[in-house]
Amino acid sequence: MPVKTRKRTTRISRRELKRDPFVDHVFDWALWTRENVRALTVAGAALMVLVVAMVIWRITRANESQQAAVRYQEIFGAYAAGNYQLAANDFRQFRGQYGKSAYGDDATVYLANSYVQAGDHGAAIKVLRDFDAEHGDSPLRHASAMLLGTAYEGSGDWVKAAEAFVSARQKASFDFERVDALMAEARVRVAGGAEEGGIEAYRSVVESFGESPRAQEARVRLAELTAKPLRAAVAAAGDSAPSEGASSEKP
Repeated sequence: MPVKTRKRTTRISRRELKRDPFVDHVFDWALWTRENVRALTVAGAALMVLVVAMVIWRITRANESQQAAVRYQEIFGAYAAGNYQLAANDFRQFRGQYGKSAYGDDATVYLANSYVQAGDHGAAIKVLRDFDAEHGDSPLRHASAMLLGTAYEGSGDWVKAAEAFVSARQKASFDFERVDALMAEARVRVAGGAEEGGIEAYRSVVESFGESPRAQEARVRLAELTAKPLRAAVAAAGDSAPSEGASSEKP
């Protein structure tokens, strides 16, 4: 009867296995894991805490955004109804609570406009100047500059109003915004006695934006302003000319 012999197995040393780079990395990783098992446990726990914190943060932000949207619509209802004092108070509180939300910039501009509509031009100017300093790259930068010009105009500061409208034109993204800024600049320059500056602004509208719906308005105002000196000269000439009866009298 044949005798069963046990097959001899050959054990390969780690040194021999290290000749294979892949096996070498596996051995190194296993050794590092065994030596740093506590550090891995702590790191894993820290990662879980971070993940949970991120989830909570996102849920909180989503809830805050939803609350901001609801509150913004409520306040805007008061603004649209013409209750500007109440809207100003509510928009001011909204900025303190939700100023960092997606509605923060809108609330600031509407707060300033509520002040303008309520006749508090000084408060509007302060809000808008701070907004321009802190949010100069906001998509509402043109609207805020136009509103700043309107606030200065309401306070009777024609020079600063014109400067604000020039700034609005420089911040404009579209031609119709540039036209609106030029027309506003022309209006306040004329109102402030700087008719030459007003004429130049109206002429810019006609020459650069002749197809604009407001170009005809600019032409009419330009004609009125340029005709003024002519009418004044004719009137002065008429006053200085001798009458027909006086010229026929004998000395």
